[in-house]
Amino acid sequence: MHGPSNTICSQRDHSGPAGVLAGVMPDARNSALMLREKAERCRRLAAATTDSEVSRRLLELAAEFEEQAQAAQAGSRCR
Repeated sequence: MHGPSNTICSQRDHSGPAGVLAGVMPDARNSALMLREKAERCRRLAAATTDSEVSRRLLELAAEFEEQAQAAQAGSRCR
């Protein structure tokens, strides 16, 4: 994860949709909320599945969504 930094405003976020710049995402607060909701959904699905590999991958996705949400939220403060 990235620590607090003003440089995040100019870094390309390669983990999200193509062409999205961290800190330049439209309505970053709503994007952060949406990403956190996706992370929570992944955690719920991981808890509900009996397949350990699927559960592991869903938890990885949840962590990625949380990281993207933090970047989006940090980007909203850069303006």
